[in-house]
Amino acid sequence: MMVLLGDGCYFGLVPMGEGSTYGFGGIDAERFEDPVPGRLERFRGRFAGFGPPVPAYLARPLSTRKQPWGACGSIRALSPVRRKPRRRLQPDA
Repeated sequence: MMVLLGDGCYFGLVPMGEGSTYGFGGIDAERFEDPVPGRLERFRGRFAGFGPPVPAYLARPLSTRKQPWGACGSIRALSPVRRKPRRRLQPDA
């Protein structure tokens, strides 16, 4: 897995095996609606400034799927998980 950081955005690539790669991107912005028509072009445009291997990934043709390309949604912050303090074991000298 590779995550590249940009100015107010990030792009990640995850090899899935058999030549498939999962890509995802995020931007630092208020929540907005992104209609399906033109979504792929907008997505490619938002991350066009990243260096290799992102441009090669974005230029690849889409796989044939029955659902519209790309899922959009906001990332929600999670509360930290509170754990019991750990004890450090010291070996005898």
